[in-house]
Amino acid sequence: MKILVTSLPDLSKLNPQRPHHLLNHLSKKHEINLFCGNAWWLEDSSDQYLKDTLKDIKIDYFSQKKRNSIIQEILAKKNLDKLNLDLNSFDIHINFNSFIAGYNVAKKIEAPTVFDICDDLIDWISISPQIPYLIKPLGKIIGSSMLKRNINISSQITSSLDILNDLYEIPKNKRNIILNGVDTVHFKNRGGEYIREKLNIPEDTFLLVFVGYLGNWIELEPTFKAIKHLKSKYKIKLLVVGDGDRLNRFKYLSKEFGIESSVMFTGNINYSDVPEYISAADVCLLPFDNSNVSQGALPLKLFEYMSCEKPVISSPLINVKKIVNDHVIFAGNDEIEKNIIELYNDEELRRYLGKKGREFVIKGYSWDFISDKFEKTLIKTIGEN
Repeated sequence: MKILVTSLPDLSKLNPQRPHHLLNHLSKKHEINLFCGNAWWLEDSSDQYLKDTLKDIKIDYFSQKKRNSIIQEILAKKNLDKLNLDLNSFDIHINFNSFIAGYNVAKKIEAPTVFDICDDLIDWISISPQIPYLIKPLGKIIGSSMLKRNINISSQITSSLDILNDLYEIPKNKRNIILNGVDTVHFKNRGGEYIREKLNIPEDTFLLVFVGYLGNWIELEPTFKAIKHLKSKYKIKLLVVGDGDRLNRFKYLSKEFGIESSVMFTGNINYSDVPEYISAADVCLLPFDNSNVSQGALPLKLFEYMSCEKPVISSPLINVKKIVNDHVIFAGNDEIEKNIIELYNDEELRRYLGKKGREFVIKGYSWDFISDKFEKTLIKTIGEN
């Protein structure tokens, strides 16, 4: 297949997400042209895993100028014309989160479009740093309208959760569930000694680890409260790996809770190194709030934790519960302390949950397995159009 992809996120600047893994699989067999936003405000990544993921994909940008991402989308059609791409040479078009540019490409191209939805895209507008606060309400109205247009013009829709199909009233004949997954070769237990030594964390310290973007939906306060109660009796630390809008807020709160010496913040790290940090953990955390964004998510970090054979304490996200069942410990804000103590005192339970988690993701949540299903959806869509 010859595949044209539109993506609002600049995939060359972001730690690998769902689109990276799906496209990496496709690029091994098919020719891919990626047309995406230009995150000029972000530094170029030195991450080898990211570079390897995109090495066989040709990338062009909505704009080469330093413009807001929404302005880039609006002007993308003009820049697409300048690229002199033969749109009729493509067999299929994939749209990742690009309401305007993706829609305009879908209108111009003769090939069918597959629109991928992996989050509550409309509620994301409320928390996007690229959209000024005062126009967010208008942004949601326009976003809802453009989402409906993209659904109507697309031949098929792929969604990470069935709840998204119902939320956006996607026609049943267009629905395809393509779950999130994990690179089970990259994400495996590597022992953790290297990171503990690097960060001077003793072997007998019980280490809680969170890895990910510290967005508005991340809720670490209940964990801070638990650590405050436990630190005098238990040798315990929290390692927060990643950056984001709430990083400084969490640093401030760790001081306010009086647990500054028990919480470590690494800032952003290369995706290549993430398994090393997860491997250093005794328990991994998925501390989401109860917003629509959280309830409409199937976080990659969950499967990455499990693939590294680590027990997970997660917020009670309804759709995550449906998928992983009892392979994860679900805890409300007032239950986190109790579950930390339980896992602290039961090494056998930690090993059991870690082993079962790894078995679970290998059976049906590797990106190879999921990407095969995505590829078959594309081939079927071409055959039907």
